[in-house]
Amino acid sequence: MNIKFFNVEHGFCATVDMDDSHTILIDCGYNFSKGFSPGMYLVKTHHTKVDCLILPAYSQHHLEGFSDLLTQFIDHFFTPKLIVANPSITSEELATTTLNDLGIANVLKVFAKEKQGKTAFQHTLNFDDLHLTFFWNNATETEDLDDLSLVTFLSYQDVKIIFPSDLTVSGWRRLLEYPEFVNQLKQVNFFVASTHGEAKGYCPEVFNYCHPQLIIISTNVDHPISEDTLKRYASHARGIEVGQANRQLLTTQQDGRINISRYLDRRIQITTEPLYSSKLSR
Repeated sequence: MNIKFFNVEHGFCATVDMDDSHTILIDCGYNFSKGFSPGMYLVKTHHTKVDCLILPAYSQHHLEGFSDLLTQFIDHFFTPKLIVANPSITSEELATTTLNDLGIANVLKVFAKEKQGKTAFQHTLNFDDLHLTFFWNNATETEDLDDLSLVTFLSYQDVKIIFPSDLTVSGWRRLLEYPEFVNQLKQVNFFVASTHGEAKGYCPEVFNYCHPQLIIISTNVDHPISEDTLKRYASHARGIEVGQANRQLLTTQQDGRINISRYLDRRIQITTEPLYSSKLSR
């Protein structure tokens, strides 16, 4: 399994590749100054299918890259098998009307309907040995788009990652009321900071349960992170070998593209590509 966190200026973007069998795309952030968009990346690296497209955040800077992604899907004759988003949000808010026209439904929407009106806040999808567990706040409980972010837990062998997207402190605290959410937090060893590492997404109670080895921040060009916030996050991480150093914190702004790889019986490997630009390599 290989996970890539891309250095994007707007939104967030990561891919998960399982050998040649499964590809998962998380968000559709872009970096046009570096010549990067997720659709262009998938085409240039000869991906022929996407098993799952996760749309975890719904503000403009996250969804702006969606139209280009959709264009690449249509032009190159491949579409995601599954789309995953907060099921309490309408298709219009998600800007996924065209995907629905292509016959691709939000799988969590289908799941929520099966609950027949009961509160649905969690669902898991399995791709062989990789498991994705989703949690969300309901749109009837908050109008804040950030707190409607879909939280994704990825589990593959000893790799346990949380992708909380743009969840703010209030959204974190709602989800912390669920014991299963807390249980998932306790297993995390790679923590992706919410809201691009901004202070509004830092919830100290989370780290009563979560003690990661490494914290990853996908930085936003429009919102620099204070040194105090960086130090606060780093203080919660145990550290892991990255190159020749023990690191508690990586940011896409300083470290470029970040890769987490796990191959069979080999240990987890963390690498960075600081000079990552429009020259795309798989």
